[in-house]
Amino acid sequence: LDYAIGNVSSKSVLVNPDTALNFSAVYAAIRVISETISQLPFCYYIKTNNGREKYIESPLYLLGHSEPNHIQTKYIFFETLINTLLLYGNAYAYIQRDGVGTAIALTCLHPDDVQVKEKGGRLVYEVRNQGIYDASDILHIPDLTLDGYIGKSRISAARDNIALGIAAQTYGKNFFESGAKISGVLKHPGQLGADAMQSLSQQWHRTYHSGYAGGFKTAVLEEGMDYKPIQLSPSDAQFLTTRQFSILEVARIFRVPPHLLADLDRATFSNIEHQSTEFLNYCISPILKKLE
Repeated sequence: LDYAIGNVSSKSVLVNPDTALNFSAVYAAIRVISETISQLPFCYYIKTNNGREKYIESPLYLLGHSEPNHIQTKYIFFETLINTLLLYGNAYAYIQRDGVGTAIALTCLHPDDVQVKEKGGRLVYEVRNQGIYDASDILHIPDLTLDGYIGKSRISAARDNIALGIAAQTYGKNFFESGAKISGVLKHPGQLGADAMQSLSQQWHRTYHSGYAGGFKTAVLEEGMDYKPIQLSPSDAQFLTTRQFSILEVARIFRVPPHLLADLDRATFSNIEHQSTEFLNYCISPILKKLE
C-alpha cells in the first residue's frame, strides 16, 4: 500500500496482526477490550429450584474461574484468547480431557497453527504438529463470520485504514527525528565544487539537522554563507487531521469509544458515561455471549 502524507510517501505498508499492534490506536483498542473481559468472573453454574447457583465442586469451575491450565492463570488465558480473536478473527483452545472425558485443561492455540475443515458434515480442526481433532475437542470462537464457522479478521477487513494510520505515525516519527524541518537551502556567495558541496551538506545534516534536538542548536556559518529554511508544518500537511481520522477509524472497527483510546476531542462529562455504557452493550456483551 502506498500513501502520501505531507510530502512524504510511505510505500509498502505491511499490515498484519503483528504490525497492526505497532499502531498505538489498535494496540489500545485490543488491550482495553481484552483486559475488560479478562477481569470478569467466569463461573460454572448449576440449575436449582430457585434459579441457579455456583457449582464449585465441578472440575469445570476451576477451569473458568482460576486455572485453565498449569501454565496460565484465568486472566492471562482469557486475555490471550480475546487478543487472538480481535487480531485474527478466530480464537482457539484445545480441550484436554481425562480418561472418562471430563475437561481438565484449556490450552490456547495460535490461529496460524489451526486449519478448519469440513468432513462428513462435521467440522474438524487440523493443528500443526499436533494432529486432527474433532470439534468437541476444540473451543472455537469466531468473530464476524460469513460462512457460519470461520471468522473474518478485523485487521484484514480494515487493512487500508490501519495502513494509513501506520504511515502517518511513521511520518510523524521521521518528521521530528529530522529536527522538525522538512528541508532548507544553504546559500554561498561563491561557487563550490561537487566534493565541497557534498561535504558541507553532510556536515550540516549531522550537526544541526539530525534528531529532534538538532533543531535547537545554533548554526555558525562561514565565508558569507546564508541559510534559508523551507518549513512545512504538520498542520499544513494535514498530518494531525490524518492521525485523528485514523484513531476514529480504529474506534469504529473495534466499537470502542474514542475516549478509551485517549481521544478526548469530542468527550464531555455528560457523554463519556453514555459512551462507556455503549462500550459494554455493543462491544463487550457480544463477545461475552460467544464465550458463554
